Amino acid sequence: MRTASTPPALAYIPEPAFEILFTGTIWRVTADPAANLLVAELRDRAEGLRTFAAVDTAAGKCLWEGPLVPGYSWLTAAALHRGILYLQALSGGQPPQPLAVIAVNVATRQVRWQQPKSSWHGVADEGVVLMEMGYDGFRFFTLNPQDGRVIRETAAAEKLIWEPADSEAAVWPVHYPEGSRYTSGIARFIKNKLGVQPVPAFDYAQRKDAVVISYYLYHNGEYENYLALFDRNGHLRWQQRIAGGLPGAGVNTFFITENLLIFVREKNQLLGYAL
Repeated sequence: MRTASTPPALAYIPEPAFEILFTGTIWRVTADPAANLLVAELRDRAEGLRTFAAVDTAAGKCLWEGPLVPGYSWLTAAALHRGILYLQALSGGQPPQPLAVIAVNVATRQVRWQQPKSSWHGVADEGVVLMEMGYDGFRFFTLNPQDGRVIRETAAAEKLIWEPADSEAAVWPVHYPEGSRYTSGIARFIKNKLGVQPVPAFDYAQRKDAVVISYYLYHNGEYENYLALFDRNGHLRWQQRIAGGLPGAGVNTFFITENLLIFVREKNQLLGYAL
């Protein structure tokens, strides 16, 4: 018999579009839906090493995995746009200082350009925007994404346009923490539909006819994270436990592209399910 703290089992579990297992822990995933690309930032828990892996979501395979740009102790993915991965290099001090922004061609893993002493700011109409701290405050530089050539320098931030408002853009969930005006309503919905009492913190997103909710159950001092997929009428289509033994609730536990629900399971598996 199902208890009040166990989600219901489903007879049908759809096959994933891709399921990729990594040896390191996935710390974050950066998406370029228009190019069918993902880049996972990986970390070895024992040594703290950071590596990267590129995934072709259309083919459902890992293109490559390994370190990028030697000589920097701390690299993190700032953005992935039109097949170019933008890395932020930081110093190891506290607080860390920006050392460079580096543009890497994902297909070839070759560095296109590096801009020292810069911080990533975003994508604008003309190109990519970096910022640097000068004696009179921040300066903003618009660069050609292909060769890093400076197109324009201004003292004011550019209006950012990350992706056109089309069907290929990624949808990241809205996080509703405990105390949010919508949290109690989502908690009642989960309890009514699944018969469990969730922790009052959720990630929530809608795309086409799908409603996706990431919720948590609390057991013996630890949190378990579940991902549930409903149709617009509130009928459960599928759900899966995606992590256990957690110290608390997280954010951005999944995202949705045009036809894929993408998430990390148990910290080292990257999955995509067709919507």
